[in-house]
Amino acid sequence: MWNVQPGTMTDYLNVCNLALTDEKIFAKFRHMHAYMKILEHVSYQHALEYLDQMTKTVGRGRMQADLFKWKKNDLIGGAVLTNFDGIGQISTSTLRYVKIAYTLESLFKDIESRHICEIGCGYGGQIRLLNALFGCHRFTVIDQELPLLLTQKWLRYYGLFPECYNSDQIKSVEVKPDIVISNYAFSELSEDEQMVYYNNVLRHAAAGYMIYNATPGTLEIKSMQMLLKNSIIIPEGLSGSRSNILIWGNDYGPGHTCES
Repeated sequence: MWNVQPGTMTDYLNVCNLALTDEKIFAKFRHMHAYMKILEHVSYQHALEYLDQMTKTVGRGRMQADLFKWKKNDLIGGAVLTNFDGIGQISTSTLRYVKIAYTLESLFKDIESRHICEIGCGYGGQIRLLNALFGCHRFTVIDQELPLLLTQKWLRYYGLFPECYNSDQIKSVEVKPDIVISNYAFSELSEDEQMVYYNNVLRHAAAGYMIYNATPGTLEIKSMQMLLKNSIIIPEGLSGSRSNILIWGNDYGPGHTCES
């Protein structure tokens, strides 16, 4: 179970459940208050910083060429849209997914052919953009049962059908992906749960990229780093953020140094 206030989690799961059976709720779940306490709450300032980081990573020309692929992420689920100069209306959370997608491409070779496992997949926005931008097609997603069912429903609209495991199943299966990714979710599991994921998923992966919160009751990022070969820690690089990024594998790109 994610390390989140019980009432907040209950409200979030209730929205997921309603969106599965009520099409009116499904059409707007991404801007419902209870859902936005968990997801879809990237600030305008951070979105601007993501755009600046993307400009440095891939350049404005490619960003403009890919823009229509970004915006398709916001066609389903009723995302809150914000206007950005040169971009137009888009969800701030979609901009985070786009930024992470370009970062993954820059870090890992031949990403389109890799089996990617996402821990804590939200509604599926990250893997949908990896598919749209690079043609990635081998996905495994892991989440709680109700969010996972909502992920499957949302991704069906984009013709994506990943292999899915709810969080309880990870105790009894082994997942062997090429790359593991997690946007904060892994770092919000209890220490015992993290070790289950390490033993049954992370240690089998050739590489990984996880944005890591400092959450009470979980393994510190440096403790997890010690378990993963060829790993580095870098700051998340956002104003006001105390989170870090844990990267591991044999083939991540140059330009990163391990945090002391």
